[in-house]
Amino acid sequence: MTLLILALAGCTDRTPGTPAAVHPPGPTTSAESTNTTESTKTTTEDIKACSLLSTADLGRLGVTGEAKPGASKGVTSCEWRVSNAQSGDGYTIGLHVYGNRSLKDAVSANPKTSVRVGGHDGLQYVADGGTGCAVAIGVGAASRVDVFVSGAGEAALCRPALDVARLVEPRLP
Repeated sequence: MTLLILALAGCTDRTPGTPAAVHPPGPTTSAESTNTTESTKTTTEDIKACSLLSTADLGRLGVTGEAKPGASKGVTSCEWRVSNAQSGDGYTIGLHVYGNRSLKDAVSANPKTSVRVGGHDGLQYVADGGTGCAVAIGVGAASRVDVFVSGAGEAALCRPALDVARLVEPRLP
């Protein structure tokens, strides 16, 4: 109670004059200066492909063995093996982070189907040569993350590809 009275008493003093800033406003620091364009910018540069699936996710998917990270020509990737799955002898899950390729850059001679993966636009298609099924998830206007499930019976692999994409999507900007 005494503290409240003292705090209120301190607010009653008035100083004559015109209020002015002690220091003239100058350029703001980068922490203070965040315009709308920068704050909503989506980028894949901080995405680590091998961290897009949690240990719990990998267990649910039936992954066996360790992650195999990779990088080539601006694309980072990670692969896991699923053995003894319903689709034959198993399959490989690959995540590929493209920092400079958008959904429109996804290439396949096979038809592409638009899909919505959480809050992101995507494309699903059977890979050329029938090697598997891909779900490309758009991340901003100029980048994407591809989930590629490869193995025998590519049509049967589209379901696990979409399942993996749904696990990955919440971790994307």
